[in-house]
Amino acid sequence: MMVFLIASFSANAQSEEFIELGTLKAIKGTDFSIQFTELVEDSRCPRGTQCIWAGQVTVSINILKGDEVLKTINLTLRPGAENLKSKIFKNRLFSLLEVTPYPSIHKTGFKEYAVRLQVALIE
Repeated sequence: MMVFLIASFSANAQSEEFIELGTLKAIKGTDFSIQFTELVEDSRCPRGTQCIWAGQVTVSINILKGDEVLKTINLTLRPGAENLKSKIFKNRLFSLLEVTPYPSIHKTGFKEYAVRLQVALIE
């Protein structure tokens, strides 16, 4: 079963946020903040290697009001699965645009990770 979401987005009510792991960031135009809390999975094919599939990356984001966590959402980037990168909460669409750094054959520490999110108002 496929479900289609049709909504209009206000260009003036969009923002892009770059958030490092553990950092809290206010959402412009709201009394909410977001926090990148966890790298759940990073199975993306490392640069300089050959893989059977491209892999995916999943992160966990907290949406807060003050100190209270209102919602925890997982967002995933996977080629061909656009529906996994966005979630709606309280008339806002949260979309994962990028997770850095991209894996390489050299190990990356978890604390080095950051996400680029877009938050858009749904009207």
